[in-house]
Amino acid sequence: GQKRFFKVAASGYLSYFILYYEDEDGVNYKGYFKKAGDSEMVPVRTGILGLNRKRLISYFSDCPDLQKKIEYKDISDPYDVVRYYNDKCRSNN
Repeated sequence: GQKRFFKVAASGYLSYFILYYEDEDGVNYKGYFKKAGDSEMVPVRTGILGLNRKRLISYFSDCPDLQKKIEYKDISDPYDVVRYYNDKCRSNN
């Protein structure tokens, strides 16, 4: 095997994880969101392609305000998504 390392980049009810791995291009990474109690991790896909908007809009169905911010590109940084969700969406539920 490949060497892989998961880092908890931001934690809370919604956490942001970064998977570092080595491939033919060197060290790369992928980001994932995970809600507490969920078994699935959802790819964030940042960088040139930006947020994985279609998938994230579906994932955050419990927070319509965040869905709109992602859809209209008002939020594009994974850390901002985590802060917004944990501060605004969880406090309303």
